Amino acid sequence: MYYVIQLNLNKHNSFFLQAEKLLKNCSRPYLHSLAGVQYCLYLLDTARSTKDLKKIIKRANDGLILSKFDSVLLDTALNHFILARTYQALQDLKLANTEYGLAIQEIQKAARLNDAPLVYLSRADFYLTQNQHNAAQADLNSAWEIIERCGMKLYALDYLLIHGRYCLANADFDTALNHYEEAKQLIQETGYHLRDAELHLFAAQLRQQCGEEYRSANLGLYSKTADFYLQMAKNRIKEIGQWGLLRVIKRDFPEYL
Repeated sequence: MYYVIQLNLNKHNSFFLQAEKLLKNCSRPYLHSLAGVQYCLYLLDTARSTKDLKKIIKRANDGLILSKFDSVLLDTALNHFILARTYQALQDLKLANTEYGLAIQEIQKAARLNDAPLVYLSRADFYLTQNQHNAAQADLNSAWEIIERCGMKLYALDYLLIHGRYCLANADFDTALNHYEEAKQLIQETGYHLRDAELHLFAAQLRQQCGEEYRSANLGLYSKTADFYLQMAKNRIKEIGQWGLLRVIKRDFPEYL
């Protein structure tokens, strides 16, 4: 489900559009199945406006109709997942919660372990933003059980970033700081630099919330301020066109924008 690891997001739209042109003479106007979901994930990462997000909803709804017509459980689950992510971005929390529930239900029916962590981790992140910590922890546990068993390093990185924020919310600063170092190392090991900006945002949260008593054990992190890491995140967002993360900055650092 990872459409890109390191390359500039701004350059990838042309590849998706070229693939979609191959369907020009077919009855399906959009990329569908897993390719369609990957394109929607890309569009979510690069969306800059409400109009952009509403276009993703149309794509996901069309994909959902096709997946149900073709009786493909995985496609149904992932289109519900895209709808959940998009409604979350639009701050329609009721619809987001409903769609996440349907996505989990369908991914369980499909029995596709490889794709389940994506949905569990995203819903955990959603619950975390709603201060539903017990629900977030349950989804994080479900995701980690699969990630650890299957050796999924990219999903492990996502887990570290989300569980790290969970630890911060529960004042478990030692674990949060350890997760930051592990995530930083894993990015270097895997080359998964699509998560660079999110790592910088996590660093900014750590610097804001972890007191000076942690400095001696985390000199690298503490060598810079929270504002420095926030600017690093914004620079990376601009560099690769990952505009969707500006919504995260607006949510978590409203004083910065």
